[in-house]
Amino acid sequence: SYAMATVWHLAKTHRVSFANTGRSGATTHDVARKQLKEAASYKPDIVLIGVGANDVTHLTRDKTVEEAMKTIVHGLKAASPDVQIIITGAAAMDAIDRFTWPVKRLAYVRVTSLNKTFSRIAEENNLIWAPIADKTRPAFKADPTLFAEDKFHPNARGYALWTAVIIPALEQALVKRP
Repeated sequence: SYAMATVWHLAKTHRVSFANTGRSGATTHDVARKQLKEAASYKPDIVLIGVGANDVTHLTRDKTVEEAMKTIVHGLKAASPDVQIIITGAAAMDAIDRFTWPVKRLAYVRVTSLNKTFSRIAEENNLIWAPIADKTRPAFKADPTLFAEDKFHPNARGYALWTAVIIPALEQALVKRP
């Protein structure tokens, strides 16, 4: 997964302690309600938040995502004031080949709208924005072999594309740390 790839990247030059508090199927609200407490308990230096796809599929309102994301940021910073937070936002779900045209269009609209919210929150809170949708959409649209057998999730090559977007954000987080 891209989380492990980022850990391995960090471990090349830093001592790393890693905890994955992510849960499959979680929306941003779920992260705020069910995962934040555990993540904050580690008093992390760097946090990678890969959230948004389930908000797209659940048609979560932008305002609900925004409120949950602000709760997450506040909770992480309260636990560890110097934490560097990287947000990837939702992936380019409109590139999923098994979706028909109207679903692809709706996915594009939702991904774009939610990612504007994530990007704005990142800017307002001095977080790091790693826009996996914008950076990898062309590759996923052009090459359906980047998806796993379920034709929904990325495969190892697809995750490697995400990782290539996340690593520069990770490097930025390392530079910004006090």
